[in-house]
Amino acid sequence: MIITFGEIMLRFTPKNISERINQAIDFTVEPGGSESNVAIALSNLGLKTCFITKLPENQLSKKIIQYLNQFSINTEFIKIKGSKVGIYWTENGIGPRNSFVIYDRENSSFINIEKDDFDWENIFKNSIWFHFSGISPALSEKVFDVLINALEINKSPVSVDLNFRQKLWNWAEKDKEK
Repeated sequence: MIITFGEIMLRFTPKNISERINQAIDFTVEPGGSESNVAIALSNLGLKTCFITKLPENQLSKKIIQYLNQFSINTEFIKIKGSKVGIYWTENGIGPRNSFVIYDRENSSFINIEKDDFDWENIFKNSIWFHFSGISPALSEKVFDVLINALEINKSPVSVDLNFRQKLWNWAEKDKEK
């Protein structure tokens, strides 16, 4: 099984593809996140996948889990605890206009992840691969520590989407070695 780890959020996009966020009154709402997208793509290719994250106990999390399950993604290890699903607003680029994104993930369940939220030994028991992105450890020191713990336990090959965003690493300013 291929294990992916990261934050999945709810994406709000204007229904009219040419509208800007501040013009729109109708939005499409769907789950999104790079690591969950990888799990979906691999599952669509017939591979067994498992997505690891932390979500609050509410209807939004149920919607996200149902969404993942429709692609046959194993969600049994998703930790249900905390108070918030992260969201982001996207504006499609049209012609010379770039795409635009506004994130609201502060204090999300995922950002407040804890080392004991996951039984990595059990999760990796049937793992053939582990995937995460460079965004995850940038989000908070807690996520960084959980990921380091997972990597220390993992025995399967690892792939990393080395997506780097300097402004996300604010927490690391106090500890340059990390």
